[in-house]
Amino acid sequence: MTCDFETRVGRVANREKKTILQARKETIEREGLIKKRYSEYYGIDDLENNSHFDLVVDTTNNPPEKVCEIILAALKEHAII
Repeated sequence: MTCDFETRVGRVANREKKTILQARKETIEREGLIKKRYSEYYGIDDLENNSHFDLVVDTTNNPPEKVCEIILAALKEHAII
């Protein structure tokens, strides 16, 4: 899943009752750890390049129900379910 950076920061701040500045700082730190893990475990250094993934769902403007619909449709399309 992908999402616009500022939208993610806003969601984190709202969910965790933090300021936007604190949520932005923590999100940047968390992204650094995720990038390091993907590089070490999978040899993927460019997470902005979505060609590494079978399915990418942008959650910026999609509510959870729509995200589930997209995922289920992709699973059905590939005869996984």
